[in-house]
Amino acid sequence: MQPKIKVGDLAGESLGLSLEQLANFVRMGWPAILLMVPSAIFMEMSTTEISWNESVITDWASWVKGVALSFFGWIVLIPTIVRHYQVAANEAEIPGGILYLKWGNRETKFLLATILLVLLVCFAGLGALVPFMVLTFICSLMSVSAAVMTALQFVGFGGFALLLMWFMVRSLLILPSVAIEGRIQFGKAFDQTKGYFWRLLGVQIALMLAMIVAQILVYLAALVLGLLLSLTPLTFEGWSLGNILIMTLSAIVSFFFSLVYIVLGGLVWQRFNNPDSLTVADAQFAD
Repeated sequence: MQPKIKVGDLAGESLGLSLEQLANFVRMGWPAILLMVPSAIFMEMSTTEISWNESVITDWASWVKGVALSFFGWIVLIPTIVRHYQVAANEAEIPGGILYLKWGNRETKFLLATILLVLLVCFAGLGALVPFMVLTFICSLMSVSAAVMTALQFVGFGGFALLLMWFMVRSLLILPSVAIEGRIQFGKAFDQTKGYFWRLLGVQIALMLAMIVAQILVYLAALVLGLLLSLTPLTFEGWSLGNILIMTLSAIVSFFFSLVYIVLGGLVWQRFNNPDSLTVADAQFAD
């Protein structure tokens, strides 16, 4: 029998459990947060906006510092991520204490699996873009009209986005299986999600829409608060305090939804691998 995935129920459960565990996530992973906050500031300071939707890196030293701090922050956060995958799958309990930096074989495998996933996405992306780039080059030599070139670009990048979306859905169980089972199992993860693409995609789209709505609400709230408190005219090293407030609140929302996707992975793993641990209401199966 195969587990029955309900889009609305799974998305709602991911959000609800994430709200319950957010305080624990912060308590266990606060050293990583201390590294990621200056990372975001360095990354922001390294770019200059040239239009509303385009910016360029003008300070490479700050950019490198931001990337380095972000990478080290992520490594420090790995033990917390691994434990929350386990908690979401009902395979472990939240530890006590004000710091959690346990590192063992499981965490090392999780680090390696994540790097492999990133490299795989990069190589797959390059492989998908090469035919498109060759076709675009040939069309440019043939003096094809601008409308045709625009259409080709739309189709090419649209196809790449669809390929990336497919991979993200089908690889959803790779990191949870490493965190929970302690094994890197690319084949098993892809096999288990076979036949569930559209439902799992629906869950991820629902969560993505929730994140977009949350970011919009944060922006509006920060804008109103900034106007009420007259923060917008004030500056700190060239930054308006209103912008700093918006960036800080947006970072909090992004941090929360990172936990949401961790919880989602743990819940999906539980439904496929340990349905006996589900509640009676959740343990529904399709024939």
